[in-house]
Amino acid sequence: MPTSSGWPAALAKQRFNVLVNRAHHLEEARELFTRLSAVASEFLTVSLRWVGFVPDDPAVRRSHTLHRPLMEAFPQSEAAMAFSQLAAVLPQWDSPETERRDTGFMDLLIAASRDWAGADGVNAR
Repeated sequence: MPTSSGWPAALAKQRFNVLVNRAHHLEEARELFTRLSAVASEFLTVSLRWVGFVPDDPAVRRSHTLHRPLMEAFPQSEAAMAFSQLAAVLPQWDSPETERRDTGFMDLLIAASRDWAGADGVNAR
């Protein structure tokens, strides 16, 4: 049975992890998340889960200008340290409370792209 958005209910996600990007400090990131969560719960049948934030850091722009990965160019920058911390907890984002399905929307997209690549004669690996 399709949802109001037209997606089959089996593919409709009810819980989303939110990572706030380019916040100046933790309080700003939390305030933004709180407002977003309030709007989402008022107008949508979804819930949001805070997973962290990446600070607004000029090192990101400098690494882009240098054409070097942030983690290599400025490993001690605030943003690089935040990315490291987030990467450490990334496997927990897909916890039982988010209930991942092996046939979720992204899994279907990945499978379809492999099918399309195979049909075009492109080696998927």
